[in-house]
Amino acid sequence: MPPYRLAIPEIRGTRPFLAWLVAGILLAGCGTSLTAKHGRSSVRPSVAPHALDRAVFASGACVLYPPAAADRHQIVFLDAGHGGLDPGAVVRTQSGQRVEEADLTLKVALDALSLLRSRGFTVVLSRTGPGSVAKLRPREIAGGAFTSQGARDDLAARDQCANQARANVLVGIYFDAGGTGQSAGPVTTYDPTRTFAERNLQLAELVQADVLNYLSASGQHLPGNRVVQDSAFFDSARDATVATDPVMLLGPGGTDSTLSPSAMPGAVIEPLSLTDPFEASIAASPSDQRSIAAAIAAAVGQFLPPPAGPAPSLPSSSVPGQTLFAQNLVNSVPLVDVWRVSSAGVGQGSITVAAFDPARTELVLHAGSIQPGSNGPWLNGPEVGPAERASLLAAFNAGFKVTDSRGGWFSEVQTVVPLVPGAASVVIYADGGVDIGSWGTEVPASNRVVASVRQNLQLLIDHGQAQLQSPSNEYELEQWWGVAFQAAPLVARSALGITANGTLVWAAGTDVSIPALTNALLAHGVMRALELDINAPLVRGFLYSNPGTISGAPAVEDGALPLVEDQTQTAADFTTAGSGSAVVPHCTYITSCSRDFFTVISR
Repeated sequence: MPPYRLAIPEIRGTRPFLAWLVAGILLAGCGTSLTAKHGRSSVRPSVAPHALDRAVFASGACVLYPPAAADRHQIVFLDAGHGGLDPGAVVRTQSGQRVEEADLTLKVALDALSLLRSRGFTVVLSRTGPGSVAKLRPREIAGGAFTSQGARDDLAARDQCANQARANVLVGIYFDAGGTGQSAGPVTTYDPTRTFAERNLQLAELVQADVLNYLSASGQHLPGNRVVQDSAFFDSARDATVATDPVMLLGPGGTDSTLSPSAMPGAVIEPLSLTDPFEASIAASPSDQRSIAAAIAAAVGQFLPPPAGPAPSLPSSSVPGQTLFAQNLVNSVPLVDVWRVSSAGVGQGSITVAAFDPARTELVLHAGSIQPGSNGPWLNGPEVGPAERASLLAAFNAGFKVTDSRGGWFSEVQTVVPLVPGAASVVIYADGGVDIGSWGTEVPASNRVVASVRQNLQLLIDHGQAQLQSPSNEYELEQWWGVAFQAAPLVARSALGITANGTLVWAAGTDVSIPALTNALLAHGVMRALELDINAPLVRGFLYSNPGTISGAPAVEDGALPLVEDQTQTAADFTTAGSGSAVVPHCTYITSCSRDFFTVISR
């Protein structure tokens, strides 16, 4: 059914309007009025259901429910179609009972919620009651109905919610209306144009097959096994009401720079045609609603198999010359270990090495206010927002300015700088996994959805071996590993590596050589690594208290413990202004920062 109601009679809309629906749920994002103000919400299960952002979403909308069984660390977003001023299709069953589509989709979603939580999933519902999803403004309502902009914003808020929750999968629950005998029975729609189109199709086929099978098992034998591309409805959906709105375009982003498409595989299921009183009666049956919900839960379980068992523990602390500097513990379990490695040579300072538990942490790429050079809008912007702060464990600098990195920058479905084949790449997947490697050969994995990529130079370590070129002069050194600030012989440098078991290891120091930095990573079992930023004002890392407990050193600077030796003297945020340099107020990543950076959050 169409996602909004205009001045249309009892059965409002026909299947061709599904193009709007799919564009909004699978492709379109929100206007600036729906952009999160404090960066991406790094939501993780808590002890009770909670709304993700009350400033953006209506009361009872975008609510996260933690798992009711062993946590799979996987998040499912369920969109209960329509709601608020948009009841969807309003029809009558064979017995004459009046039913509204928005009520039916919510009942199915709530049933699916219980089943998914019982299987260890975290579930986010677009709405938990009869209201809208977006917090609407007066100009988005006219005559007791949505205006076209209000309808668009309410629909776009669903993608905003799914992205803010960092969901692994999206399932839209709607019912068909306006169909005929030839279009009866379930139909599942997917978008074939996204970079994860194969995963979209896989999900759609699973949902469609399971809905047919579960309804058949309950005695409802329905025709068809239709999995269709959203493009099948595109041409006929171009009417005067919606044709000019960019959210109609069946492709990510369209011509509207404010669009922020859903960042995970998704499908929309219409299990029954409400135009047919017989199928409307099935839709109104609580037992058949539970069958549809069970089918959705089963399909999601097939699509998102349980993750592998816990990863091995953090690297050993038995490296010669190092001492444990600090830990960040959650429930008495160390999720971050930080060591200081003693001086590697004459004139060189110590090197800080931090390792992050791969089973219990995730990496997030943030855009700065100046770098990488796009205004977004960003869910993960120049500072850590309140929602992410609740799970924030650590943060550290990213790479060179994009103009100097010899690489690209991609995140939140935005390619700010095109990715470069062969460049050293930090790849963050939509399922929360991370890898490091040479773009196009070692990364990305062919069967995983990419959420973010930060490239910088070439690999520093590959296959457990240093990839150090031997420069014959200063020019060659700068070509490979960056220009030293004020031509200092030893400068601050940083790097990020990954071990064979997926543990991320960050290393940094204020006066270190490239070989010393490389050796520190190799000593901790790193198999692949890339250099990140250099020069003292830019190399910085922090541990954060709450939710974690920092042991070994007191937290300072608003709960942020500086990690690099002498970092407190060089923590100003260094930027380039024209041909000169400028130092702007110091950044702990909780405050706004001009350069892009990484955060580490607890799962």
